[in-house]
Amino acid sequence: MSLSHVSYRLRKNPWLSIFLPLLAIFLIYIVFFQRDQSLLGLDGQSISQYKWAHEKENTFYFPFTKKYKMPKYSYKKKSGWLFNDHVEDIIPEGHIAHYDLNKLHSTSDAAVNKEHVLILTPMQTFHQQYWDNLLQLSYPRELIELGFITPRTATGDLALKNLENAIKKVQPTRKLKDLVKSLSCDRILRVLIS
Repeated sequence: MSLSHVSYRLRKNPWLSIFLPLLAIFLIYIVFFQRDQSLLGLDGQSISQYKWAHEKENTFYFPFTKKYKMPKYSYKKKSGWLFNDHVEDIIPEGHIAHYDLNKLHSTSDAAVNKEHVLILTPMQTFHQQYWDNLLQLSYPRELIELGFITPRTATGDLALKNLENAIKKVQPTRKLKDLVKSLSCDRILRVLIS
């Protein structure tokens, strides 16, 4: 950009000749004279006294460690008013397991041998008759694990709420967080019926 081009822009936009020097003075003041707050997180302390955010707030943000806990799922849609980038939930390492189902085998006396059963159900809407049929299974309940896959839609949220209400009716003495084994960002709800 040539000098003549800059002078042309200043003549066409006279407010730039006032705004740019004020901005420069303000930035110089912040960088050299303001010592009340830290500049870009550098507060002049030694690195040995530095604390990470999770140490200051008594929280734990690192999903690859054992201390990390998945945040509770919220039915409310979360979006910022300025940016809406639809960032997916963080899945902790070790949360997804891969199994070779070809190596699995069952026996004719599965209940006697205490073989666990996983019933995985995709669910768009909650059907009370299906839930009643699951409750009438004759297989030992401590060996049955139920999984429900629900979509991230309003109908999926409603189905998940109805499912949680049905769980509360079946086991009113236990808390819901004790019944729900995991609720991942894939919206898989696994429930132990006992």
